[in-house]
Amino acid sequence: MIKDTLPQSHLSILNLPWGLDWASLFHRQAPLILEIGFGYGHFLDYLHQTRPDANIIGIEVDHHCLDKVERALIRKNFTNVRVVYAFVASAMHHLFAPNSLSEVHINFPDPWFKSRHAERRLMQRETLNLIVDRMQVGAKLYLATDIVEYAEMSADLLETTPALTNLLTSRWVNERPHPVVTKYERRAIEQGRICHHFMYERNTTPTPAYPLQEELSMPHIVVQTPLTIANLADQLVPEDLDNDELHIHFLSRYTNPKAILFEVFVHEPSLEQHIGVMVVQREESDEVTIKINSIGSPRATRGVHRAVGLVGEALLRLSPTAVVLQDKIQRGQ
Repeated sequence: MIKDTLPQSHLSILNLPWGLDWASLFHRQAPLILEIGFGYGHFLDYLHQTRPDANIIGIEVDHHCLDKVERALIRKNFTNVRVVYAFVASAMHHLFAPNSLSEVHINFPDPWFKSRHAERRLMQRETLNLIVDRMQVGAKLYLATDIVEYAEMSADLLETTPALTNLLTSRWVNERPHPVVTKYERRAIEQGRICHHFMYERNTTPTPAYPLQEELSMPHIVVQTPLTIANLADQLVPEDLDNDELHIHFLSRYTNPKAILFEVFVHEPSLEQHIGVMVVQREESDEVTIKINSIGSPRATRGVHRAVGLVGEALLRLSPTAVVLQDKIQRGQ
């Protein structure tokens, strides 16, 4: 359950319960509508007016837009709309269960023109598969873009998604299916660009399965070692990890007489985090604990477990007599 005292402005992929029952947030059971990238909130306002029967979620990563819309929702007392800081893949992996969404709206996503930024585009195969897996049979998917190249790319993706059925008689139409004009659509019209609108429906064809990823327990390791924090301060150098699924980079190290703190970047397919991994000397003991620092609202993912494990492995390499007393690291898939 979500605590009633949780301010709306704090809703984030980093502090919402994963595997969230959205009805507990809205205090009612209702169809769940999602807008991905809500900008200045014009379309969320429209959904509030036209769909009072629905629970409406907007996700966004631009902090200026989040702040502006959060304050507007509180001022207007929109009880059926919530906004959340989250990237699309993170939200799909951790916040929305399969078959939970009744509508998805994507209005004028960033095209990310440069080839080196291609992986950031919202409309790509893996992300679309995730979204479709979270949609109920009969759920609608709406997409709008003013970039013809993005429209053509999106059309190719949508047409090759067996679980989606095109509700239009053409690949797209240039007339919007609703009366509201969003910030980016107005800008496109003013600059003379034609807008392209898509409308698809989730059918009964099975999709690739993406189980909802829930949070693991917090990792820690306790090691008995003859080395003190003073000894470890200069010698303890964990190795970075880079593979197809996981990127862990140790960025900075800070020390005091009782602890070492590593600043670590962890990138996984579902989430990016900057975390702190601490090595703490136990009082009057030859034991040290390796654990996560609480700064930054870290979430206990497989990558975070692996980061703690890398520090433990580095520590064990420094002394042949070091012994692991506790190991709360979840390894493997």
